Amino acid sequence: MNQVLVLLRREALRLEPPVAAEDVVSLSNAMTELEHEVGRTVPSPSTFTQHAEIAMVAIRGTAFVPSSLLVEGLRDTP
Repeated sequence: MNQVLVLLRREALRLEPPVAAEDVVSLSNAMTELEHEVGRTVPSPSTFTQHAEIAMVAIRGTAFVPSSLLVEGLRDTP
């Protein structure tokens, strides 16, 4: 989970203006929730995945990313 969080932070920092306000809000909220989940004693993988999907979609703008691809990518991360 920490590695995914690091990757998402890196991608978020690479965003170049203009970025839609709703994408910034979605990304900010998702990152806050991800950091909270990672800091829990017993993090919930499903909650983490849900917020990671939101963050990835916000980073990609309006692009649609199928959940099945995101979940597979997260399973491959140690």
